[in-house]
Amino acid sequence: MSSKHIPVRECIVCGKKFEKNDLVRIASKDNKIFVDPSHKSGGRGAYICKNPDCSDILLKKRRLDRAFKKSVETSVYEEIIEELKKIEKDEK
Repeated sequence: MSSKHIPVRECIVCGKKFEKNDLVRIASKDNKIFVDPSHKSGGRGAYICKNPDCSDILLKKRRLDRAFKKSVETSVYEEIIEELKKIEKDEK
């Protein structure tokens, strides 16, 4: 019997591939962009790894604009980066 399929996703910043559960999902639904820790919210999703360097580069390279194909306000980036840092801190 073969092992169960494990979904693989790519970090929108560094481009490395990880198992879906090892990444943080950022979702866009109803013109709101938010961190989706459960990975179950509907809408378009983008994934970022838990590497602090990727969190820092996220705003500099405006990767969410590209992932969601629309302009994302800097304040939204700041909120998401803050949540990502909390998640990174909790992981340690």
